[in-house]
Amino acid sequence: MATTSQRFEPSPDRISEFREDFLRGRRAFGALEKVFRYFGAFEYKPDPNSTHAFGFDSLMDAGPWLANSAWGPAPAWDLAIAQERFLLARFEQHLVEAVGTTGQADTAPIQPTAQQIVGGAERLSSLLAARGCTPQLVVIASDLSVDTLVGFNSLFASPFWKLPSDLQANWILGADNGKLFLFWPEAQARWIYVVDVVEFGRLIQLGGEVDLTVTPVRSKVRVRLSESYKFEVHAPKSVWGAPLATVG
Repeated sequence: MATTSQRFEPSPDRISEFREDFLRGRRAFGALEKVFRYFGAFEYKPDPNSTHAFGFDSLMDAGPWLANSAWGPAPAWDLAIAQERFLLARFEQHLVEAVGTTGQADTAPIQPTAQQIVGGAERLSSLLAARGCTPQLVVIASDLSVDTLVGFNSLFASPFWKLPSDLQANWILGADNGKLFLFWPEAQARWIYVVDVVEFGRLIQLGGEVDLTVTPVRSKVRVRLSESYKFEVHAPKSVWGAPLATVG
């Protein structure tokens, strides 16, 4: 008689399919890596570093992992999106710390309309340029209304659908006047930041693309998935920010 662990032994093919699906999701939703690559501020180091690892360690139903199972595949893209959210939150924290360190904050709140956000980004860009930096990225760290998001399409020189394929990802809204616009709706506070990405620092990937293990645990499987990235901040002065006004 087969043992429980044998009965629910994960299929290597299913694990491989999940891994490839996860990596496709990361390529589709990996906005920050695309931004840092675009500006030549991304690095890869082959040596793994668990200090900077983040991911999941969860029990899941065994069905999606078994050979010849009628179950559909495990939700790899959901995990890919969650990984990017974690990385975006970490990036936002570095921006908050940069502005807190330098005091480079315009205290006049920017109204949360597409036109006012673009105009506010230009004002912050002028302040950043006066510091000898090149404004390259606008980070809108706030949730926005649908009307505001749609309004960007008529203002940007390059809305998201006109961006090159290597910049098309969730959270990249478009480009205007030489700057990319990145949207982070789950931010700690409603702020807008303008960043000289090259001066700011580096996004570094450590080790392989993803570390994935799937092991049987009775009628479940234990899925451990992690990636390792770190931000290496060189120049906090390369960020200027302003609060976004609260509606209502």
